[in-house]
Amino acid sequence: MFALLKNRATDAGKADSFRGLAVYGLSDRLVISIAARHLREVTDAIMHPGSLAFRTKSPTLTHHDAVERILRFRDQHDASEKWVAEVDIRGFFDVVSHDVARRAVSRLFDRLPAEERPDSRALSILEVYLDSYAFN
Repeated sequence: MFALLKNRATDAGKADSFRGLAVYGLSDRLVISIAARHLREVTDAIMHPGSLAFRTKSPTLTHHDAVERILRFRDQHDASEKWVAEVDIRGFFDVVSHDVARRAVSRLFDRLPAEERPDSRALSILEVYLDSYAFN
């Protein structure tokens, strides 16, 4: 675990703020990557069609695909107010409670038929990965 400067203190007598940064070796990154791919493959069929990120279906969707869908949606629903959300996944673990993330993942997996549930080892890896982040 390394400390990464988050905010430099501007007032005298106040401390800088840091966040813990988990750094993984090559073998750990490979395991995390394989587990993440498995979880994406298992859940891809039940993901909302409007969710374009981290999908496994070919061809790979791009930012251009997202913009085209947004523009098409806007044209089809001309009279209603529209909202678009973009999430910075890098900052996700800094601002979302891990309990909230765990409940959301659990609800997602509950929607899967029993024979299509993710491998328990991938779930254990996800749990350890979440635990490697400090959340205050």
